[in-house]
Amino acid sequence: MPEKFGGKTFWDREEWERVHGEKLPPIQTPEEQAALIAEWDEKIRNAPEPPAGVPDYRSSKNFVDDLVGTEFEGWTIDPTTGQWRDALGRPAYDVQGQRIRYPDDTPR
Repeated sequence: MPEKFGGKTFWDREEWERVHGEKLPPIQTPEEQAALIAEWDEKIRNAPEPPAGVPDYRSSKNFVDDLVGTEFEGWTIDPTTGQWRDALGRPAYDVQGQRIRYPDDTPR
């Protein structure tokens, strides 16, 4: 029986194959996994540079939506100082690194 926790469903291998009618790839040894990872790393290192303007999957530009739907939505980093600013442009942290709470902040 699949186990559900943390918003996810976990199946054991035999259940998945029986219920979904698919064969999963064979389980690999740690040495096989390491070889595949090394092969992938080599391909990445030798890949040509993408054309200008095409986002790279390693670029932080692809993760701008990480804060959407959280209390940090709209926050930005000031590129000149590296300081976080809240959605209203106010400093988010003090010099000791403590979060600044403004009187008009709405709790989430």
